[in-house]
Amino acid sequence: MLEYNDRAGEKTHQHRHPAFVLYALSGLERTLTLQGGKVLRRAFRPGDVM
Repeated sequence: MLEYNDRAGEKTHQHRHPAFVLYALSGLERTLTLQGGKVLRRAFRPGDVM
């Protein structure tokens, strides 16, 4: 199990994950910019599972 916390506006570098399940403890919105410039926007509510 991994618990991940960050603050609004923080950025991280591109990385990979092994197979995973995400359970959102709080609401969050995330913008991901992929190589090649494609932008993905994701939003989760508390209790959402991915």
